[in-house]
Amino acid sequence: MFLSYRSFNRCSVLLSWFSQILWISLFYSPKFYRTESNLELARLVQVKLDTYKSDNPILGQGSHKDQSLLLIVDRSLDPITPLLHELTLQAMCYDLLTVEENTIEYSGNRKANVADGDALWKEFRHQHVADVTRALPQRVREFAESKKQFVEFEEANIDNVPSKEDTNKNVDIRDLSDLIKRMPQYQTESASYAAAYHIVETCMATFKKGVDKLCEIEQDLVMGENAKGEPITDPMRVLVDIFKYDFTSVEERLRLLLIFTLIKEGFAETHLDKLLDCAQVARSFKPLFASLSFIMNAQLIQSDPVTILLPNQTNVPQYQLGRCVSLLRLPPVPRVSQLIQTYLPIKKKRRDRVNASSYALSRWTPYILDIMEQAISGKLDKSRFGFVVAKGIKDVFGLGNAVDTSSKDFKKPSARFHASGVLSAGPSASVRSSSPNPGSDRNTAASSMAEHCGPRLIVFVVGGFTLSEARVGYQLTQKVSFFYLN
Repeated sequence: MFLSYRSFNRCSVLLSWFSQILWISLFYSPKFYRTESNLELARLVQVKLDTYKSDNPILGQGSHKDQSLLLIVDRSLDPITPLLHELTLQAMCYDLLTVEENTIEYSGNRKANVADGDALWKEFRHQHVADVTRALPQRVREFAESKKQFVEFEEANIDNVPSKEDTNKNVDIRDLSDLIKRMPQYQTESASYAAAYHIVETCMATFKKGVDKLCEIEQDLVMGENAKGEPITDPMRVLVDIFKYDFTSVEERLRLLLIFTLIKEGFAETHLDKLLDCAQVARSFKPLFASLSFIMNAQLIQSDPVTILLPNQTNVPQYQLGRCVSLLRLPPVPRVSQLIQTYLPIKKKRRDRVNASSYALSRWTPYILDIMEQAISGKLDKSRFGFVVAKGIKDVFGLGNAVDTSSKDFKKPSARFHASGVLSAGPSASVRSSSPNPGSDRNTAASSMAEHCGPRLIVFVVGGFTLSEARVGYQLTQKVSFFYLN
């Protein structure tokens, strides 16, 4: 994000976002949904697309490609998700391990590939780590059984290989790793399984050192109730209790404090000072909460009157938010609380996705999934999401005055994202930008875009998207058409 008074940086950032959105949108003639704060960016992209369209009239033509949607949102839409621990395999890797250039080093100079090129990683990355720990041993057994040379493993009484009846039991990752090391003829596959074992084992070891307790607190706070459905009546006491443990780092404590700030209807700066002291976090981190207020465009922290001190006084208050003039200009939380807290399940404005199969530590669903489903079904709140459209594009979603346009050059759409907004089943498609470095996949993404037939939902998150949001996007492609998340 950027500060409004730094106009030079603001322009450069806008141009950077503009170039990314433009590159994606060139393949289509999309309609634009955007939150009010992103109107300038949406108009900038639309004007440029109109220019390209005038120079190349066939640009974006195809099977109802003019019915594609470009959704531009920013992090204020859902500031909660980036603060939570996500327990799917890929998210845990990037959160708990050291990943450099899509690789993780282990056992000296050995490296584990966590990119699309590894088929096993690609299969497991969006799965919950609990599901991976159950599925991986069975996959090793199937791998061994598929190689005739290793039938003797079953005959040699290797207890480390789980039977199909035992796949739900805990199996020592090291034991199974030793098994696949005895398969030199299949070094590539064996290395992939060995790397997967290392990743899972390391993630779980870190998880059991306190991350599990943090996840429980995080989920209880954002859901407004515990795993048993009992309401959390005193979130403050929940925080105080977890701060008594010494396993929480300063970063983890700040995560919890930021979550607490978002779920509350705002509180005074003196209250924030007490929270920081209780969490044993330096008050020098207070600007983080000011930045959060700027992102949300609301005074999440009500500043106290600035203390005026005489020159000889030494008890000068440090990091007093009341001295931040730009913060004082923000609207108070009560005026915008319904807008900034729409994403909280306790507000009962979201679809309840918790069921019997949900994991207690993974009850939260990123709010972007709700927005994408609403966009596909044509039910976006027009008061929150404005609409920008090029001239000559038919308004098939009823967003404004329809403009007639000839469709004789377009074939009947074959995509599962129909113009009517109906969801239909079909084979899955991939999310090209689910990697933390979307730009590295541009060539592949361009090829996929060119091959894709029909309309597309393109989602651009100003401020960046999280791996958990990439996951729900990937899961949505199992139901509807290909979309692009950036």
